[in-house]
Amino acid sequence: MHMSPRERSALLQANVGLYPDFFSYLRAYKYAFKALIKATEDENCSVDLMSFPILFIARHALEIGLKANIRYLVKYTNSSLGFTKLSNCHDISKLMIEFQDQLSLALRIIKEKHQIEIEQTTQAQMGNLLTCLKQLIDGCNNFKGLGLIDNKSISFRYPTDRDNQPSIDPFEVISLVKVEELFDQAIVLLEYTPSVLGEYITSVRSDW
Repeated sequence: MHMSPRERSALLQANVGLYPDFFSYLRAYKYAFKALIKATEDENCSVDLMSFPILFIARHALEIGLKANIRYLVKYTNSSLGFTKLSNCHDISKLMIEFQDQLSLALRIIKEKHQIEIEQTTQAQMGNLLTCLKQLIDGCNNFKGLGLIDNKSISFRYPTDRDNQPSIDPFEVISLVKVEELFDQAIVLLEYTPSVLGEYITSVRSDW
């Protein structure tokens, strides 16, 4: 469908302040990741060239998602010391550890302090998704992990580091199929953990 310049201008005029919260940013980067993967396949783009923005978006989505969930969980656990130190951190491996700690603490409080049992199927599903998230960040089998390749959020953004050395080993090979496979699972955990825990948390916290 052909559009006039005016129609195209109206269509692509973005209200960039419309979604100011962390989870909206997370969803936006998720959609962007999927769109770039599809464009690379459909338009026969160079996968080597497109890998930089694809992997940067995937990695940044993880960072935003981890911070969003930590921010959510510390409201319940009242254990914000770790996040205070990590709020300006870009190391997703460290953020992953904090997220796991906060999630474990929240689950323990729900069960032990408030005597509420979380369904076994829910816990199993969260455990499987958590495994995918950890593998995407820390690696598994022949996959190195985004947190190891780009632990400071530099490698996928710039060709050289602060010492003007190559950001990525020229022989580094990353399977975008594996990244997408793990990303699709991991992002479910990051996007929906508040919804899953919300039904348990709201029953004991009237201010949620």
